[in-house]
Amino acid sequence: MNAIWVISPFSNKYPDEWERIWRFNLAHGIASLGFRRLGNCKNLDLDTMVVRHRQAYPDWHGREYNDCHQVARFYSEIQLGDLVLTRRGTWILAGIGRVITRPYYDDQLTVDVFPDGIAYPNHIGVDWQQSPRDVNFGRQIFGLSPYCAMEKKRFLALAEEFNLGDFATSLLT
Repeated sequence: MNAIWVISPFSNKYPDEWERIWRFNLAHGIASLGFRRLGNCKNLDLDTMVVRHRQAYPDWHGREYNDCHQVARFYSEIQLGDLVLTRRGTWILAGIGRVITRPYYDDQLTVDVFPDGIAYPNHIGVDWQQSPRDVNFGRQIFGLSPYCAMEKKRFLALAEEFNLGDFATSLLT
């Protein structure tokens, strides 16, 4: 069974930036995760990442384990063929795609599209589907985490409730 991942391209509090980054992701067939100041964490254990996080983000005390756990899961759990849901805020499904490359690190790929040199450096290749796109669920569906898993049962219930079509559910097979 393929896993389902929910990823936000950027904070929807900045709609112009969110849209620009989402368009870049679509054009380049990627989804990305932040934490650039951590450097390449692909082969690091969680404890080493936490030490780096404390040095790189001293004002983010208390977030280090959650942030590093997201990065560790990104590299260890995403598999080819997994489903990716991109969210805009907590109510809107912006798009759906299938993972086509294993996670990789490239701190230059998104430099020109992100504001203030933030540039998310952790990426997966994604085959973005043409539909469904921009589905407003009218209520909170997604959490605030920039990257997390969704249970298959929950996705299938949403697909049925909001008529996402057989195409969306067929992506799970």
